[in-house]
Amino acid sequence: MKVLKAWMPLMILLTLAVSVALAAHMTGTIVDQKCAIAGNLKADHTKHLSADNPAVFVRDSDNKIYTLKNGSRADTLLGKRVTIEGDVEGSIIKVESIVEIPEPSGP
Repeated sequence: MKVLKAWMPLMILLTLAVSVALAAHMTGTIVDQKCAIAGNLKADHTKHLSADNPAVFVRDSDNKIYTLKNGSRADTLLGKRVTIEGDVEGSIIKVESIVEIPEPSGP
């Protein structure tokens, strides 16, 4: 029993660390799935959306494609660079927030 009591705080800390590690904060572009697979991030993606071609997130750092769960706002941000927060499980992001990154204004 003493051993269990000694290990309990460590087990709780490890559980919390794993939970935090799954939360993600990433920057990338919202595009339709077919264009993402083809590497075309510049097209007019609004004409491409359909039930079998949903909006997806392409991460800037490695061009990994993520399917969005709870990402209904993503349809309004097609072709835009965004910051996305949510829980990641494999290649699926359970979206908590999506925020558009403003284009830099020129001089």
